[in-house]
Amino acid sequence: MKATRLTGLLLAGAMLFAAIPAFPAFAEEEQNYTEGEFYSWKYKNYGDHIELTKLDYTGQVIINIPGEIEGLPVTEIGGNAVGAGIYIKEVHVPEGVEKIGWLAFGNAPALETVTLPSTLETIGDFAFSGCEALKNVELAGGVRYIGEGAFRGCTALESITLPEGTQELGTGCFYGCESLAGISLPDSIRTIHFSSGSMNALYGGTAWYEAQPDGVLYLGKFAVGYKGGQNTASDVVIR
Repeated sequence: MKATRLTGLLLAGAMLFAAIPAFPAFAEEEQNYTEGEFYSWKYKNYGDHIELTKLDYTGQVIINIPGEIEGLPVTEIGGNAVGAGIYIKEVHVPEGVEKIGWLAFGNAPALETVTLPSTLETIGDFAFSGCEALKNVELAGGVRYIGEGAFRGCTALESITLPEGTQELGTGCFYGCESLAGISLPDSIRTIHFSSGSMNALYGGTAWYEAQPDGVLYLGKFAVGYKGGQNTASDVVIR
């Protein structure tokens, strides 16, 4: 009797799963673009916007990002677009740019000044990592996401303002910023990512972290870590 009942349940389950339609496989949408050059920049033209992909860097001290090419707005600075520009001191990003890609200005040790637009929404992973001379960064209200290691190793960074509207911070985005004495998180923050289960990765190596006593670390209404060898969950999500 038990065997009959079990067989019936298995058959019913098989019929149930057979009745569930398979999900269609969605192919990743291809983006068509043409490539071009504008002065010392290489770029991709997507028909309605421009992505800068590479700067022919020859020792420029001041980098002025073009706001328009072929009559189209420049909305993105691609990954590793500038590379290790060792002599760059100033970068001016114009209005209209929405995204700075991974390592876009990383490892520019002389970079002191960055002007960012109000249209900027995303700062990619390691975008300004290793910019040892960068002292101050002002972010406008449009920034939503700051990527992993975005300012990692910016040892001269003394202050950074996260505007209301910032929602997500990547792993170690301020790690190793030795001169960073403090930072205020806006109420809009929803997710803070941490690597290897260590919440201290957000501020490890900063002046702020070193000055804190052992125990739970607080930033405003957020508990952002524990100093003294304790590990916690890999991500913190505020809903």
